[in-house]
Amino acid sequence: MDRAANTLHPDSPFTVRPLHEHEVEDAIALIHQSVRQISPQDYPPEQVKAILKMYDAKTLAQYMVLVVQAQSQLVGVAAFQVPVKVCFISAVFTHPDWLRQGVGRSLVQEIERRALGQGAIWVAVASSLTADTFYKALGYKSLGKGTLAENVACIHLHKQLRPLTTLEQVSATVGKILGWMLLGAGAVVLMDRLLAIVALILDGR
Repeated sequence: MDRAANTLHPDSPFTVRPLHEHEVEDAIALIHQSVRQISPQDYPPEQVKAILKMYDAKTLAQYMVLVVQAQSQLVGVAAFQVPVKVCFISAVFTHPDWLRQGVGRSLVQEIERRALGQGAIWVAVASSLTADTFYKALGYKSLGKGTLAENVACIHLHKQLRPLTTLEQVSATVGKILGWMLLGAGAVVLMDRLLAIVALILDGR
């Protein structure tokens, strides 16, 4: 897990920073509390249980994990990866008592800042039904519905972090032309939905 310096948001009453190893269980407890109290508005009990199974110490160890600290309390947790030019958000959870106070927004903004620093152009997320409007308010665009483990419904969204460079635009255009030549006109549509395809593939990781 990252050991970079804390990131203090001057307009917020909290600190966004990397998770410390001794805080893993506290982070998991926060995630589970959030899921139990918030997810039932959009998911039946069996799917809430399935969501809870997705988040444990072994799972978090696979990601960069950020937390929001307010005084001595953890009030938000987020996990993400930047394996290629796309940053994948795996989780963003806010303590139920801290909803609509900028915790989730600060976590996503910090993820985007770090993703840009690591060379990402896009951010992709398989959002819960509950968080769909939250991501759209931050500029994310829907790529359609999907499912996670045990048929838990989700919404695939993405956001472009910066304009493409000339070289990147040329590469994208060449890719579309080659796709047209090899697979026909439908390939161009498929190229435009590249993020959706990548997200769906990684959905089963």
